[in-house]
Amino acid sequence: MDGDDNDGDDCRDTRINRRNIFDDDVSCEAAKKIIRSAKLDDEDSDGDMEFLDLGSETSVRYASHKAGAEAFPKVNMVTSPSGSSGSLTIEEVVGMGKRVGSMDMEQMQQEINQLRKQLLSAKRERWTKMPPELTLRRFMKGEPYSLECYRALGDKLSFLDQAVSRMDGNAITAAVLHLRNTVKRSLFQQELLSRPVAANHYLAYLRGHFEFPELVDTLSMLGRTEEAAMVKYKLACGTGDTSTKVSMLKSCLRAHFEGDPTLSSDAGFVREHIDLLERQRPIEDSDSRAEKEAKNRMFVEFPRRRSLLNMPVTTTLFYCCLYHYHLQENNFASPLAIKKRHDVPERQYIWTALSARAKARGWTDIEQLLTAKGWFGGKKMKAAIGFDKVVEILHKFQAPVDILTKYLELVDDLDTKLTLSRKTGCKKVTIETLVKLKDRAGVEEFSRRNAATLEGDYARRVLRDEAMRWK
Repeated sequence: MDGDDNDGDDCRDTRINRRNIFDDDVSCEAAKKIIRSAKLDDEDSDGDMEFLDLGSETSVRYASHKAGAEAFPKVNMVTSPSGSSGSLTIEEVVGMGKRVGSMDMEQMQQEINQLRKQLLSAKRERWTKMPPELTLRRFMKGEPYSLECYRALGDKLSFLDQAVSRMDGNAITAAVLHLRNTVKRSLFQQELLSRPVAANHYLAYLRGHFEFPELVDTLSMLGRTEEAAMVKYKLACGTGDTSTKVSMLKSCLRAHFEGDPTLSSDAGFVREHIDLLERQRPIEDSDSRAEKEAKNRMFVEFPRRRSLLNMPVTTTLFYCCLYHYHLQENNFASPLAIKKRHDVPERQYIWTALSARAKARGWTDIEQLLTAKGWFGGKKMKAAIGFDKVVEILHKFQAPVDILTKYLELVDDLDTKLTLSRKTGCKKVTIETLVKLKDRAGVEEFSRRNAATLEGDYARRVLRDEAMRWK
């Protein structure tokens, strides 16, 4: 029987040792027994770890019984609140936690009560009507304020007038927005008409917050129809989709430009813009298909860099002169049709068409472009931009020397011709121009620099000509 009792005690001790001393159902006395039992077991065992003096301090010492050397020194875990070396009991530690927790709870409760008082005060002041001067002073100082207490129209206008007199833009904007949100629209517009400064601040607010429909309506209401039309036109131009842009431009034309006599002169430009977009869409669709199918030699030789949509008139004209130069005037892509519809000046048309055909190396087209009918059915070369500009454009697109020489000989001013001939490398024209200028020194210098060329031989023959009269 005694043996059985001992076995029961051993099992009971093992169960106690295995329990966690920090469980809620473990009392202080039971925790002390567990700790003492652990100490006794560690002192009698052959293990490598021992717990020392848990009453005043907790130390973990790793020791080797064979070597008998310490691995770590003692580490203090819990000390007395008074700073003494005395030990803390579990009751004292728990009591300290309760005291700290109660102090935090008291501080939090005080803060909650203070915030509750401030909230109640703000709710009471929300409907407390204060003089507009005091509210404006609070606004300018950044203190809490409320405009909801002003329910009468006179109070709202008084605050607005006070803000205007102080020239505080933020206060003016706040007063105008409060007025807009609390009165009828007709009344709001009427009061805004009589206060230009407030109206300007309101318009600036609408622009800054991208409220463009309200901005257009307000500008129209204020009689600033041209600004309203420009805002609407700008909105239409900023649209990415071409179909939507055309629709918005037509709406803008009907609502602002055609109905206002002062904008009738600008209505034509809007119509041209719409016509240009409607012309570009079918050209772009057709050319996109042709480029994918690679049936047109021009699209293979000169690939398109970007879409034609939303390009200006000059770029559209250059595009059509490059890819569709020979189309008849009744075709959308005809350069002549674009010139006629958009009233492109002759000089601008010649410059653009000449550049496009020079890029395409259409020298025959350029000759026809610069050929005009003379008297009695004759033909003569004529350039509205001047043949000196023609030569510069052809040189820019790397035209052959014989083409450059052909049009360089048509330049009337000898000094300009000499400069262009040297720039373009037309040496024969350079010699002939020097001869016309009777510049013997220039011909001799040219002969020295080009001694081993045919042009150098030509210069020397000119110098040997006794019939020449030099300066």
